[in-house]
Amino acid sequence: MHIVAKKTDTLQGVGTPPASKSEAVRALIFALLSPGTSHIHNVLEADDVDNALEACQTLGATVHREGPHVTMTSRGAPFSPTGPLLYTGNSGITTRFMVPLLGLRANTATPMKLDCGDQMRVRPMGALLTALGHLGMHIDCLGAPHSLPIATTGALTGGIATLSEPISQYLSALIIALPLAMHTSTVSVANIPARSYVDMTFEWLNRLGIVYTHHHEDNVGHRHYSR
Repeated sequence: MHIVAKKTDTLQGVGTPPASKSEAVRALIFALLSPGTSHIHNVLEADDVDNALEACQTLGATVHREGPHVTMTSRGAPFSPTGPLLYTGNSGITTRFMVPLLGLRANTATPMKLDCGDQMRVRPMGALLTALGHLGMHIDCLGAPHSLPIATTGALTGGIATLSEPISQYLSALIIALPLAMHTSTVSVANIPARSYVDMTFEWLNRLGIVYTHHHEDNVGHRHYSR
């Protein structure tokens, strides 16, 4: 193949940029949390998105996908899962975002298991699981300590927690779910490296009218996020 690109002074036309996996998964989860029907456009074709769609259906949502468009109907929280197992594949973002949502079920006294693919089973989850323990949930690791699979009971009631590992998906998972907790919550974390992803989550909260505060605690980089 021989291609010749000639100089041009003007460009015009209409195009749609590739969708973001991170935005798509957030959109699907906020649709799951919102009672009623949501329409999501330009949804990326990706394994992580497929895992998120399947997880939303397990938590009771009805999903119709036609190309890049997704229609989701949900009753919101508290969720009524379709079975005792939530499977999230090897999607790190879906897995981490779904764990706190298991504390927003209608019957949290009944254990529910969350399992994943082999790659996610070897990735540590300890800091997120520990924080959720301080926020009302009871989590049993069924394999290696601080790792998946897990069985959860107990409601996400809210409260005060500290994330001991500065992983942006842990923080985003908490600030997505905690607005639906029973009590006001405060989460502290030091020096999040992928700050742009946390800002992406905050932008969704702003767009949906969720009230929160964020401030620096001291000059070593600790941050507090409260709902």
